[in-house]
Amino acid sequence: MNKRIRIFTFMLYNYGAILQAYALQHYLRTLHKYDVQIVNFETKIQSESIRIFRKYSSNFIVNFLILCLSLWRYPQLKRKQKRVFNFKKTCLSLTKEFFSTEEEVLNNPPQADIYISGSDQVFNPNNNLYWRVYYLGFPKNNSLKIAYAPSFGISQFTSEMEKRITPYIKDFDLLSCREKEGAQFLSKITQSDVPVVIDPVFLLSSGEWEKIAVLPDQKGYIFIYDLNGGQSLVDIARQIKQKTGLKIICLTLKVQRFYPVDKQIYDCGPREFIGYIRQAEYVVTDSFHGTAFSIIFKKKFYTYVALNHMSSRIYTLLESLNLKDRIIENKKVQEFCFEDQSLPDYARKLNEIISESKTFLQKICIVSNHAIFILHFLFIIYIF
Repeated sequence: MNKRIRIFTFMLYNYGAILQAYALQHYLRTLHKYDVQIVNFETKIQSESIRIFRKYSSNFIVNFLILCLSLWRYPQLKRKQKRVFNFKKTCLSLTKEFFSTEEEVLNNPPQADIYISGSDQVFNPNNNLYWRVYYLGFPKNNSLKIAYAPSFGISQFTSEMEKRITPYIKDFDLLSCREKEGAQFLSKITQSDVPVVIDPVFLLSSGEWEKIAVLPDQKGYIFIYDLNGGQSLVDIARQIKQKTGLKIICLTLKVQRFYPVDKQIYDCGPREFIGYIRQAEYVVTDSFHGTAFSIIFKKKFYTYVALNHMSSRIYTLLESLNLKDRIIENKKVQEFCFEDQSLPDYARKLNEIISESKTFLQKICIVSNHAIFILHFLFIIYIF
């Protein structure tokens, strides 16, 4: 019988969250043909995030203006919604059990041999409403608890936070983290080395991602993927355009944002998101996963960082690949001067990190087999 692995990760409707979940599930299935499912846990707040018409602000005027813009952009926003739902339906295997509250999960968790928390910011201390779900705060019942590439989303930790999560952290059988500051924090709690592992999207090759990508008609452009970078991203991209003459295509998640670019898109699904990065000549983003896919597809890119203490996962990734010079910090945007330089050869180092991360995941089989052996041994002793 195949071991049952159940993954707890964010069921948010942004590209990074969905694609990292797909990558981890896909890799684990090919590793040992495990029965791998993502726990169908979606809070009301998370469900709201995909709605086209929703409350954006406590300010009536702001909400009204965004509502009008959403009506204007409705065909594109509806296409995006359908594409996201279709990807979730066809590419992710979810548990039949549906959970919408923390209490439902903790009182009756899905049955599994191995529970995995990660990746994404599942250890973020600001998830006050349901943080115990991602810290796997339910009894083990002879199962294993693993953390693969969880992110705290911060680099500064308080003693209060340490006290709150310590009992849960010590209940894990295997721990890892996506950024070095988080790994150091976990090592302090457990008094043992906690490895830094790479985001799940890197577990799949560029060829594997190309198989599911939907490519745009255009090719060879400057692609902006905007989370919160706003005009700073556009300023960087326009410098590149001045030197190269390439067109700028901008993907923004906020319907109220309009930029002086050649094309602005609102209808990307996960497959189209991969395709736009695949066909770009340059990528300008403030997104971790925008950066990650730029690396996977060997694109020339720049990553804008507004708040250093909130971007430790970006720094960890780019420092490990000797690509820290691709970071443009908030205060240095005005100093940025584009020079068309080739990226250093990071392939060897990236492959080493990926190999180490895959080795960590392969420990799941070793640890689980060891646990089964111990249970059998105890059972034999009990009989005799």
